[in-house]
Amino acid sequence: MKQSASESGIQLLSAPRMSTSPPGKQRSMIYTMLLALLGISSTFAVFLSMFDLQVNYSMLIGGILLCWVVSSVFCIMGKRWALGLIPTLIGGELLLVKYWSLAVDGYCYVFNTIYQRVHFTEELRYTGLTYQNQMQATTALLLFCMLFLGVLTCFFTIARPNAVICFVLTGALPEIGLYYGVAPSYPAFACLLAYWVGILAQDRAFSTLHLRSRRMHQYHAKEPLRRQVGVQTALTGLVLILVLFSAVTAGLNWSHFSRSEQLDAWRMQIKSGLKRITLPKELEVDTPAPSPFKFAPSTSTPDTFTLGRLNGIRFTYEPMVQLRYFSVPDYDLYLKSYVGSKYENNTWSALTEAQYQRLEQMQSAGKTDSAQTMLYQFIENRVRTADMRLNTMEISPVPPASDIAYTPYPFVTPYDTNLLEPYHDGACKRLYPQSYSVEYLLDDYVNFNFLYFASMELDENPEQLNEWEPSYQKFVYDSYLDVPDTEAMQRVQTAYADRLNNDIGRADSYASHTDMVLREVDDIYSAITENCTYTLTPGSVPTGRELIEYFLLESHQGYCAYFATAGVMLCRMAGIPARYVEGVAVSQDMLSDASEFSGSMERTLVIDDSHAHAWAEIYLDGIGWIPYDFTPGGANSNQLALQVTTAATTTTTQTTTHVTTTVPVHTQTSTADSSTGTQRNNSGSTSLFRALLLILTVLAVAILLPCGIWKYLHRRANRIWKKRTAVFASRDTNAAVIGAYQYLLRLLKQMGLTPGNETPTSFAARAEEACPYLSADTLTRAASIAEYADLSEHTVSEEDREFVTELAMQLQKAYGSDCTRFQQFRLRFLWCLIQ
Repeated sequence: MKQSASESGIQLLSAPRMSTSPPGKQRSMIYTMLLALLGISSTFAVFLSMFDLQVNYSMLIGGILLCWVVSSVFCIMGKRWALGLIPTLIGGELLLVKYWSLAVDGYCYVFNTIYQRVHFTEELRYTGLTYQNQMQATTALLLFCMLFLGVLTCFFTIARPNAVICFVLTGALPEIGLYYGVAPSYPAFACLLAYWVGILAQDRAFSTLHLRSRRMHQYHAKEPLRRQVGVQTALTGLVLILVLFSAVTAGLNWSHFSRSEQLDAWRMQIKSGLKRITLPKELEVDTPAPSPFKFAPSTSTPDTFTLGRLNGIRFTYEPMVQLRYFSVPDYDLYLKSYVGSKYENNTWSALTEAQYQRLEQMQSAGKTDSAQTMLYQFIENRVRTADMRLNTMEISPVPPASDIAYTPYPFVTPYDTNLLEPYHDGACKRLYPQSYSVEYLLDDYVNFNFLYFASMELDENPEQLNEWEPSYQKFVYDSYLDVPDTEAMQRVQTAYADRLNNDIGRADSYASHTDMVLREVDDIYSAITENCTYTLTPGSVPTGRELIEYFLLESHQGYCAYFATAGVMLCRMAGIPARYVEGVAVSQDMLSDASEFSGSMERTLVIDDSHAHAWAEIYLDGIGWIPYDFTPGGANSNQLALQVTTAATTTTTQTTTHVTTTVPVHTQTSTADSSTGTQRNNSGSTSLFRALLLILTVLAVAILLPCGIWKYLHRRANRIWKKRTAVFASRDTNAAVIGAYQYLLRLLKQMGLTPGNETPTSFAARAEEACPYLSADTLTRAASIAEYADLSEHTVSEEDREFVTELAMQLQKAYGSDCTRFQQFRLRFLWCLIQ
């Protein structure tokens, strides 16, 4: 037993620690401290390199160093001092509570960044944040996380090396970045790998030490053995990593490995499943529903649309528009919502106001209606005169506050003058947030579109239209042939020069011109689809690169917006007016399978964003704008558009073309679900699933976490009590007496009785007077026996050993029975002093 001299005699203290600092212990401490610093710093360096986050690096680095120094000091001072990490952690978090709201906003900023990558959208999940300084908010969040990560990493690296726990602590943030972020910084990732190898060596060396040394926390007692085992483990780990990496790299290069579509689909399913694990609606900031394409803004008139900024598109299955109708048409339905006219810097936008003012001036003299209004009225009169089948459809965009108008291509009355108005020359916008109705044709052998001049020759149109059409034709050729004058576009035009016929011009007759245009567009379609493949995840376009050049000449993969944009630009290079269009497309099967109201024939169909689509419009002289789908699988051969064009001209040439408005929609809109074979029916079932999942998760945590804590505390208390009883029953009676007397001192300390500057017998006499559980001369006799066992070379008797141990057991039973429930829990499971 350790002893110290005082003026009053000999003071009895705790058990002796006979270990001394061996040579090299200081070097080992420095090594483990630097290893812990490497783990903390490399973890945050890897994570920050994968996301474009604004962070105050000076503050973050200072926080990491401060946390590392304080935690390391506690860890190297011994087992009891390591417990100081708990109040240090709590105190540090309390200091940061003042900036709690700032850290919450930092979480929102970081979550928005990850959310955009998961959902492939530019929308923000959290808006209306209190703090607009993103750098301060993100730094505050990282400081909160760093405090937890730093303290735990230092403890499990320095005080109690554990490779598995350190892998989990330092691998969580990089794993998030590897799945949702960009490629990491390779030097930072190499440092993290070096830390993992180092902690593996530390764990191996720590486990090799004698079990008794581990229990006594004499970690550095066997320096040669620790160094030998640690170095061997580190070198072996490095060699294995290098060999494995080299073998995998050589195998992939030799086999020309490329990830299969099935594997891509599997990864997409995992991401699609993970994106649905979100916070409940009660905890979310009120934000608008994300648009999968961001084709057209949901709360404002369409203006611009930037392509290539995201890695791809991901459907949220939120409703976009609701249709109510009685009869099912004989074709697939396309609803147009946005028209892009001007292309620049990978962005589609509207024409300038000056250009549209020229269009507005093209009105008949003395007429208040625009030329478009006259055209709509003329088409309606001709259709009704021809006794064609018509149907009325009620269209309700979602959300109701949106001013976007979805208009079908084959229509007669394109807008209600009280609810809709034309938006420039390509779309409509709503005046009031409510539904509107349109009439459209049911037959599949005649197509009308937004500026269609009826299925007759232009000469049969009214005189006002005959006067207006050449003016509008000039406006089209002046506005819809613009191609950006850049080197990238010149390279595209050079690469596709053999597929572009620049001699189309304006033919003498509408028939010959139509035939030439359709053949040229069909050739452009073939050129694009032969070289490019369809995918929802083509990856983002490199910064500063032109989308069309990157798509057509390098990546060769994209989704419908890529194909439509490329098709429009190539048509313009060939002298064919074209523009970009987006909206929703619904197959005839979906229209037929829509639910009917009970007792009526009216059908209701809610279209979600998985049916969003992009295509092109081609202008034909004397006919107007006709839709053309450049996406593979969308332009299947049919004679619908051909019948329209031949009906509008005097030719009888039967030419096969890819122009169509009856694209088999399922080939385009269900691509994201082709790997699973199913589609989500509605958002209601998903919301219910999320709610049930959240409830089950909370219940599981509420049940399993207390059970796990209880099991750990119970096993720990039993283990320590067994060790104590084993000491009491030891063959070494001196060790048993010393251990029992130390146990008595710990019990008395809980009662507020601690030895001062006095002899053990004096303290025993004072304790017998103050403690109601001790009889006279019992503790005094136990102290004398303990002094004899510690200082004498002789062995105490079995009777003396039994007396001291029995006194200790009686004291713990008497004291424990008088304690409150909370005190009993604390003494039994936290301090392990009573049974």
